[in-house]
Amino acid sequence: MPKRMISDAIWKSKKIRLVQPAEFRVEYTWIIAVVEDNGVFEYDPASLWANAYALARPGWTPERVKELLDEYIR
Repeated sequence: MPKRMISDAIWKSKKIRLVQPAEFRVEYTWIIAVVEDNGVFEYDPASLWANAYALARPGWTPERVKELLDEYIR
């Protein structure tokens, strides 16, 4: 798994501010740890849920991860 450094610039991002609902904004920093070095990952909500949410975030489901990804695409 690649190591990532997230700067405070992410919180000033115009694109992140457009994400709705607002609670989805912080999830960007949660999933960035499991994407490839170039920031690319396959659109597979079940896989992303298994890698980033299943063990540490019990309130999340693959369906909710799908909602999150769909919002990021929007």
